[in-house]
Amino acid sequence: MKTCQEIVSLVTTESPTGETMWTRVSIGLHLRLCTHCSRLVRQLKQIARISRATREEPSPDLEERILYRLLKKDRLE
Repeated sequence: MKTCQEIVSLVTTESPTGETMWTRVSIGLHLRLCTHCSRLVRQLKQIARISRATREEPSPDLEERILYRLLKKDRLE
């Protein structure tokens, strides 16, 4: 079975589709048994999902709304 360090290296730098079937099975087995690595993979997937969702262009008035809220907050304090 692969070590946590090997799993982290595989899931962060290489494409799983390019791996041999045995390597993919070994990764899957490790992830089923290791809560730390499975949590890492879930977090990486969530980061990728959020990253894809935020690739949209911000609205034209975003900077203006941020400045307004910051100034409003300063006045309240």
